Amino acid sequence: MLGMIAVAAIAGFYQKGLEFTMALLYGGAITVSSAVFFAWRLRIATRSADNNALNPKPADQPGVNAAILFQAIVLRLVMIIALLALGMAWLKLDPLGMVIGFGLPLTAYWFSGDSYGQTRRR
Repeated sequence: MLGMIAVAAIAGFYQKGLEFTMALLYGGAITVSSAVFFAWRLRIATRSADNNALNPKPADQPGVNAAILFQAIVLRLVMIIALLALGMAWLKLDPLGMVIGFGLPLTAYWFSGDSYGQTRRR
């Protein structure tokens, strides 16, 4: 993901200039930070599931881990929207550069072998 952001930033600098490159880097930083945030929340849900499997209690409900994951997805979406709005409204970054910087590494990750869907199918 970071390599894709670096290649896009170099190409953007030579094609559009420094302002566009800063928007690309900001969009890429949003992608990386949201992926790190979701990985952290996924680890919390996994530990919760492991603890529930080792020490089952009658009060544990099967939907607890699903609720933790759903909360992580919603918080990730809110974080992405807030950071994109911050970049456009307050930092006055180029919207096209931000969207390209956000979407390019995310799309590359989806089509890579590291994404959840690809590793799950093996």
